[in-house]
Amino acid sequence: MKKILALLVLVIVVIALWMNNKKQEEQPAPANIVTAAYSDGTTTVEASFNNDDHTVTFTHPELGTETLPQAISGSGARYANEDETLVFWEHQSELTITKEGVDVFKGIALNAQTTQTTPSPLVGTWMWTKTEMNDESVTTPVRSDAFTITFTDEGNVSGTTDCNGFAGTYSLPAQGAIVLGPLASTKMFCEGSQESEFHRTLSDVDQYVLVSDTKLVLNIKFDSGGMHFSKVVEE
Repeated sequence: MKKILALLVLVIVVIALWMNNKKQEEQPAPANIVTAAYSDGTTTVEASFNNDDHTVTFTHPELGTETLPQAISGSGARYANEDETLVFWEHQSELTITKEGVDVFKGIALNAQTTQTTPSPLVGTWMWTKTEMNDESVTTPVRSDAFTITFTDEGNVSGTTDCNGFAGTYSLPAQGAIVLGPLASTKMFCEGSQESEFHRTLSDVDQYVLVSDTKLVLNIKFDSGGMHFSKVVEE
């Protein structure tokens, strides 16, 4: 009789374990989701990256909450709707959201706005000498001493153009990577200024190369070219 009871108990335990394992197998695995927040200084965008279905869900004050599938990208994480009228593009901690070809948000990851924790190799003032693109086009400043950019160890950046001054923040999230901005600028108008082209190219920078102690190249996204600078040596 005892052997029969022991056998029944064993059978019940085995059935219970089997049912428990079956129940766990039937339950869906938790989604592999990574969250992030981005700021342009005034607006914050929160995003959730679902690495299982390769989508991003983000909330923007004007656009509301949107979910976009991952799209083809030369670099970074790019998401877009079918006709690409709405694009969410994140690269090197910088986020750009465009709607119908117009930027509606451009900011950086909040954790990229922290003060530099190690000495920055870029500290000092650098003068723009030329921009070389991969299509062999070259742009040089008409006023050779007008365009400068200054980096500090505290993660601040400032500079001058042939018209206005600008200032903001920067971070070095990885070896050779740089995130510039958001950058604020004074608004004086100067006819014939190269300022717009300078700022437009600077906003597309995502890598840096120290060629020497006095030569710096800020590489442009998609390996499309580079901005060349010479260090200003203080006398």
